Amino acid sequence: MIKYFCSIFFLILFTSNNAIILASNDANADDKKLIEPYFDERFYKDKYKEDLEKTGLSAIDHFMQYGWQGDWKTHRDPNGWFNVTLYKDRLWPCTGNPFVDFLKQPKSDFSDLTKNVDIFVKDSSELFRAWITAEGFMRLKKCRPVVHLSPARFHKIPDCFVPMINRGLVAQLSNTAELSFYKSDFIKNPAIYGIDFGKDEPPNVHMPVVINNVTYRYIKQDLYPWKNYYTQGRLNPLVINFTYFTEEALHFCEFGSTTLEYKSFMRRIAPGYDLMHTGIEIGTPNERIIPGYLDVVYYGYTDMQSAQSEVQQKRNSGLAFC
Repeated sequence: MIKYFCSIFFLILFTSNNAIILASNDANADDKKLIEPYFDERFYKDKYKEDLEKTGLSAIDHFMQYGWQGDWKTHRDPNGWFNVTLYKDRLWPCTGNPFVDFLKQPKSDFSDLTKNVDIFVKDSSELFRAWITAEGFMRLKKCRPVVHLSPARFHKIPDCFVPMINRGLVAQLSNTAELSFYKSDFIKNPAIYGIDFGKDEPPNVHMPVVINNVTYRYIKQDLYPWKNYYTQGRLNPLVINFTYFTEEALHFCEFGSTTLEYKSFMRRIAPGYDLMHTGIEIGTPNERIIPGYLDVVYYGYTDMQSAQSEVQQKRNSGLAFC
């Protein structure tokens, strides 16, 4: 009798485990089918050739199994417009595959009465910034995002917007005036588009600045460990975002103990930020060199007044884009 019940128990356990495995395989197959139209095999093979050679997997299978796992050092992007690290760690944290999470976002129920928010795209350098902004408004669900692309620079709607069109996004080749992303009205007037800077966040990250008699609000994120940026720092794609890490030695840096690591991390997250204030050149268009403590030591000044004078001459806030 005991043998009989033991046999039944293990048979049920074996059957249940097989059912779970089959369900998991079916889910993976469905996810693979979902991302295939947007997965750039050539991009993946060219950029992650060594990874594919080590595993022997196809490009899409490697991404499904390994590409989105781990941290910024091991993340692999499925195409040229989706940044796994920014999506998973800085924008919309999720436990599973972030690309699948993006493609499974529900349709927004915009009506004819829903207010539109215009997002201008002048050229390809603004494409990623406009994409995360459009996605941010899609999730906010207070205004319908309308992306206006320059017809002189784009001959078709870029792939990054295609999955979002079925969810309610409007994308048009209508930016004939070639207005910059930073001329979009929501940047000047966030409140009328339902943008909340986050009342529960520390007030010192929400900074006002006046340019041409217009007051802009932006989020300044210090990347130092005592600010908990590495584990808690989040982007708000609906507002201007700055990073700041300049004044201390790299042994205070959680994401890079060497100059190479520091540059690699900063380049990885750079597309999501409007300006990156840094004391070390990282080679991105949005970097702004702000000399800090290390520069004072390097130049060998004997009094702080002379050092501060030199630092002020080298400062470049780069706010002209607004």
